[in-house]
Amino acid sequence: MGTKITPTKHAIERFEQRIVPLFNDRTNNASKKLSSYRKLISQITPLVEDIYNAGKDIIKENVFLISDANPPIPITLVINTTKKKILTLYVQNGWKLIDGNRGYTWRWFS
Repeated sequence: MGTKITPTKHAIERFEQRIVPLFNDRTNNASKKLSSYRKLISQITPLVEDIYNAGKDIIKENVFLISDANPPIPITLVINTTKKKILTLYVQNGWKLIDGNRGYTWRWFS
């Protein structure tokens, strides 16, 4: 097990602004605190060893946040590999959240 990458304050704010509104009401109500956001972000961060091979100081990593009662959320992490920090994050380009007969799902529209 390697060292985890940690989010900056800015990354946590962007998580709250861009990702939390995509949760259903039940999860949203349970995830109001900063520590909850840090925990959710830590579930999706790759290990430091996994990104060293990139050979760059700043990289973008596409990941999926998987949580109970929600479809997986496609997220892009912008990571400073030297400082081992997530600088910012956002929903991956090309994905759209669709409200269908069986609830919400993500569709790829590139």
